[in-house]
Amino acid sequence: MLLFKEEVKMGILMKKKDLESTLRRLEADLEDLEETMSFNLSYTSAHIGGAQFRKDEETLEELRQEIDRIRTLLKECETSAAGTVPQVMTEVVEHAGDDGIVYYVERFERTISTTDIDFQVENTLGCEACSQHARNLACPPFSPPFLRHTNGKNRAKVIGYRVSLDQFPQQAVEERYHAAFGEVRGLLVNELLEDRRHGRVVAGAGACLACKECAAVHGESECRNPAMMIYSLESMGVNIVALSEKALDLRLEWSGGSRTAEYVIAIGAVFND
Repeated sequence: MLLFKEEVKMGILMKKKDLESTLRRLEADLEDLEETMSFNLSYTSAHIGGAQFRKDEETLEELRQEIDRIRTLLKECETSAAGTVPQVMTEVVEHAGDDGIVYYVERFERTISTTDIDFQVENTLGCEACSQHARNLACPPFSPPFLRHTNGKNRAKVIGYRVSLDQFPQQAVEERYHAAFGEVRGLLVNELLEDRRHGRVVAGAGACLACKECAAVHGESECRNPAMMIYSLESMGVNIVALSEKALDLRLEWSGGSRTAEYVIAIGAVFND
């Protein structure tokens, strides 16, 4: 459910306050480090070996980059608070599957701040029960940490494709979920690969299926088809349930036991500066 505009604006202002506090702290740390480096160069021999000085320079550069990132986020907060709240963009896609059957798939999109994405290393523990764990180079333990993969990108265009299981009457009930996921995941992967070809960082849903059999199955650690490999959001610790609800106002469903889902959704993201 979308928040009312005033509630969203209040949330933006609270986030702006937190960012301003973080910026002040980082700027103070930067000033202290610059003073320390200046003192060491002028009055001590600590810089002679060069190792400590290079380490300080690296820390200095990291602080400057983080300060620039926080300033960018602050500008986005000011723009959002002054303007309208981005709504979820929706459209219906007519998609012909490999079986020649035409499916009507809903596409959802909204751009959010990368800092609004909930990710925790602990979330990857759920991957251990998957049959692809340690057998797919796009899955744990091979997948990179979320922040390393997104590489300082400030915005995430979250994309979702949804299809109803009612459109798969030709499949046995227990197979409909997998058949539907295959269709929406294929649409998502095609879009993500197109974004990657334009130099953008992307992440998808589920294990990578670029190859018929992953090299990891044979104990290899190098991907044979890196241009096609897409890391999943889940493999990097992203809470995909929270992301779907927060960004797209969609609730994920699964089939299992006596429960049958009405819809199947594939979620991905494109990260930009």
